[in-house]
Amino acid sequence: MPTTARRGHAAASDNDGNIYAIGGRKDFDVLATVEKWDGSSWSSIPNMPTNRAYLTAVSDNGGNIYAIGGSNDNGIVATVEKYSVPSPPSAPTNLTAQVI
Repeated sequence: MPTTARRGHAAASDNDGNIYAIGGRKDFDVLATVEKWDGSSWSSIPNMPTNRAYLTAVSDNGGNIYAIGGSNDNGIVATVEKYSVPSPPSAPTNLTAQVI
């Protein structure tokens, strides 16, 4: 479980076995936090630009994660944001999952 307990977050993974937990809600707060699971422990990495929950996410071959849609305290987030993962893995995949 990510170090930040949350619901309504998205997840994306890469070929190195890392999993990223992105955004979501904690109590009444909408989060922009991103945490990385490296196979043995969770670590926090820089936040996404926009707080959002109930989003979807996908990674590309360039080490980027895209946060797609969702909602926050202002309503529906109808944007796609590109987030460059710090020290990207060498060969990420295009896997996606949404965790509710």
